[in-house]
Amino acid sequence: MHTEILSKLDELLALQHQLVNLCQSLSQPLPPEEWLDNADVKNLLKISDSSLYRLRKNKLLPAKQVAGKWYYNFAVLQELLAAKPNFMPDT
Repeated sequence: MHTEILSKLDELLALQHQLVNLCQSLSQPLPPEEWLDNADVKNLLKISDSSLYRLRKNKLLPAKQVAGKWYYNFAVLQELLAAKPNFMPDT
């Protein structure tokens, strides 16, 4: 009976260590997101104003508008280019 209790306590202690490690990893600050404006995206993709507008309008390139200016998440843009290198139809 004592061995069962000790084995359960060992399991609980191991679980506690896992939870502490998880909490510590969650408390790490996230790296800041990098946002690009229209000019940055056009230079990166080598496209025109109208092509960028078409990609945004057709929801092929997610964007956020802040105070009348469009911004694009650089990490999302990299994911799109990695997943579909030719995701820009007829630009």
